[in-house]
Amino acid sequence: MALDISIDEIKEAIKSEAQAWWICADGRMTPFRDGVFDYVITFYGLMFISEKENKKRVLEENLRVLKKNSKMLLVEPIIK
Repeated sequence: MALDISIDEIKEAIKSEAQAWWICADGRMTPFRDGVFDYVITFYGLMFISEKENKKRVLEENLRVLKKNSKMLLVEPIIK
């Protein structure tokens, strides 16, 4: 499953044959229940989010949807 706020970015990913179940949603408020995922990966996402509070909200949302004792992986070249 992959999430992006931009439908245009999702369309481009699909066009490039990126294999995923694509969801168009805001990472600060995802459409998932609490504790449903074994893993959450943020891959080159935080670097495109403005304002520290918005980055924090995405990370809090990642933690909310994780099952207890699960893993979150951040792959980010730069986080400001």
